[in-house]
Amino acid sequence: MSGPADGDHAFTLWLGRRLHGMYGDVAREPIPDSLLQIVRNIEDKDTSD
Repeated sequence: MSGPADGDHAFTLWLGRRLHGMYGDVAREPIPDSLLQIVRNIEDKDTSD
């Protein structure tokens, strides 16, 4: 028995595969140290408040 949820699941799988195909290489690249430092500074500020 199929219904709307089956279509949603199929779309989610399709979308995930397409996004992975388009952006997978970019997502596997290392995060630059300068950006990591910015994030750490924000986290430190949030925890000190």
